[in-house]
Amino acid sequence: MMNRPNPTLIGLFVLSALALGIVAIMFVGGRGFSEQSVRFILYFEGNVKGLNVGAPVTFRGVHIGQVESVSVLFDEQSLRVDIPVVISVDMNKVGISRKIVPEKDGKLVEELIKKGLRASLTLQSLVTGQLQVELGFHPDTRVRLMNRQSDYRELPTIVTGMEKIARTLEDLPLEEITQTAISILNGIEKIVNGADFPAMAQQVAVLVGRLERLSKQLEEQTPELMESSLQMTVEIRQAVAELRQQTGPLLKEWTQVAQDSRQLVAQADGSLQRALASWDKTMASGDAAFVKASDSFESAENLVKSAEPLNGEIKRALQELSAAAHSISIWADYLERHPEALIRGKQ
Repeated sequence: MMNRPNPTLIGLFVLSALALGIVAIMFVGGRGFSEQSVRFILYFEGNVKGLNVGAPVTFRGVHIGQVESVSVLFDEQSLRVDIPVVISVDMNKVGISRKIVPEKDGKLVEELIKKGLRASLTLQSLVTGQLQVELGFHPDTRVRLMNRQSDYRELPTIVTGMEKIARTLEDLPLEEITQTAISILNGIEKIVNGADFPAMAQQVAVLVGRLERLSKQLEEQTPELMESSLQMTVEIRQAVAELRQQTGPLLKEWTQVAQDSRQLVAQADGSLQRALASWDKTMASGDAAFVKASDSFESAENLVKSAEPLNGEIKRALQELSAAAHSISIWADYLERHPEALIRGKQ
């Protein structure tokens, strides 16, 4: 005879299943309604190695979303290869009061981009090398947008210092650097393990000992050198003081000589001026006398012409007077051209 199923157990099992279903619906539904996630698309220029789906999206270190997808996009016309990265941002963590849909209402996003909102790749872990997306404001950077057709709003990206360092490391000839380092290490190993190394080490030890002795000698002689320097400084100061004392009277005497020379030059200049003035007066008187003498000579010549019957002696006397007048005229002309002859005489 078969045992009948216990209706109580069946009822408890059904109730438990219903309760679990209700809890699951409430958990999933509540999470779906409470979260307001919006998606953006980003285009990075460099290598995105280390950026995986599920990587965090942060804003100044605050976790606000995650990476949804990382793919490769090939443009047939320009033959350009881009790497679009789609991220989702939980707007509840951003703290916006109203519900927004950036795909339809992009005014707020436009204002944030104008203010400097940019996306960049930062290192998530130094050990694993994993990357994350960092959002922040960089108003001094240009807006770089691909403007490709997409279902999501595009955010501009920038190249960070970490990316620049990574690109520099990629461009370095690491193999050549490694070979050079190995060669240097091999050379050092040969020197250390060579037969001449003990002798070289002994010579180095001797040199170090000499340097130590020299340092000690300098330390011992330094006070004496300092004392000698101070004594020399004192003597130099004394010599300078004595030189100043001796130089003072000499300067005074030289000043007096200069003043006397100036006075002598002034007196000589005054005497010369007075002599020139007297000479001017003498020349003026001489001119008047010469004019009168010329008139007298003319009168005498006329008298001679009128007195032709006179004897030859009178004629010769008149000729001698004429010659004397001519000599006086020549002498006056010479004095006019050389007035210093009155003082120095005719050279």
